[in-house]
Amino acid sequence: MDMERDVDMETDVDKKGDVLELDNAAFHMEIRRSRSNVHIVVRDVDALNGQVQIYEDSICFVHRGHSVRLSLPFGIRALPESPVSIRQVSGDGLHVTLRLQPVNSAFPVSCRRSLVSQLRNLKSFQISCLNCGMELLKPNSQVLRVLSLPSENWRAAVGSWHCNCHSNGLSEVPVPGILRPRVGDYLLGDTQLLLNAQHVASAIVSRTAAGKEMGISFEVGKDVEQGQRQENEMICSSCGSWLGKIEATGIAKAYLTEILLPGSEQFSKDDFRSSRCGSVESFIAHRLMDLSQSLSTFRFRVNTPCGHTTLLLWALNSDTLFISRLPTDTGIRPTITGHAVIKVLYSDSRSLACSWENDFKVQTLELPVRTCHELANTLQQSTSTMPPSLRSLNHFQVGYLRLEPAVKLVGSSTPA
Repeated sequence: MDMERDVDMETDVDKKGDVLELDNAAFHMEIRRSRSNVHIVVRDVDALNGQVQIYEDSICFVHRGHSVRLSLPFGIRALPESPVSIRQVSGDGLHVTLRLQPVNSAFPVSCRRSLVSQLRNLKSFQISCLNCGMELLKPNSQVLRVLSLPSENWRAAVGSWHCNCHSNGLSEVPVPGILRPRVGDYLLGDTQLLLNAQHVASAIVSRTAAGKEMGISFEVGKDVEQGQRQENEMICSSCGSWLGKIEATGIAKAYLTEILLPGSEQFSKDDFRSSRCGSVESFIAHRLMDLSQSLSTFRFRVNTPCGHTTLLLWALNSDTLFISRLPTDTGIRPTITGHAVIKVLYSDSRSLACSWENDFKVQTLELPVRTCHELANTLQQSTSTMPPSLRSLNHFQVGYLRLEPAVKLVGSSTPA
């Protein structure tokens, strides 16, 4: 998403008073599109706690003859006659909340089709390592069916349905425990791709011990040492990235955060201009948004492949636009960035994880251990960019995940 929009904190000359220079003032702007309102925190400006004047394209803070103007981004327009909430928070600065005109075009979020619908028309199939592009399947792997995996609690639902059929004797029918893809079948889950192990190139398969030596998850290594599971690991022979595992049942499980699917919108093209963390962040953000909308569930457990819960997520909203300029200690003018995000609460509390464990309303996201750590670091970094008073809620930390790559915003006085 290559664009530049005008958003800048700049001084506005008051003919009756002096000019207060705040060109480098840091601010945090959170816009809710569905509610058409904006919450602005102007950092470290305790002196500006006086009158606020609202214009369609800007907000002016007036105090003792000084006027400082905050220009709104392109596509964002205020309602001059709307009520305004203003308060001073120690350690934060000035908090201002006001209504906006309907926000439609600012920071559009791309609508990605489901991966299943994108892949169904393919006659041949080839997946590759996200890190280096190494092909992982045998040449000319045939595609017969691309199907969606059922939701996490499907076995409990089927078992309950069978128990109500005593008169027909169906209660004695065993509930299947494993979905086994045949040759040519590709089953897509929330974070995984299941396929028949016959499709996987032999150079990709490695014994678990080799995967452990390459720094694969300590949980996987622990399970193998205890003899709980004997599996092969899918490790890229080119870059050594851990991609998934091949179970004893002949099922290969590759994680969607580690592979690239052919001809799909799994990751947007802009994601590859940044780091792997940016690509994974965008993918997980879209998965949280999709699952919240389709399953009406907003709480998630982030688990490692061995079932260890590393993080608890509570999705708040996915219609938020964040625009910020961070404080700086140097004389260089700080950069203004903006992006569409999904706002979440997160926690690593063990007691809370136990209380969520048997709650059928909580959805599980199974991710590789490295990705779990990357997700936790990304959320912690996002929390650090927010004003101190907005970083926590009850026993949770407040963070966000970017749905789209960040947009660099250029002020009106700065050349594009």
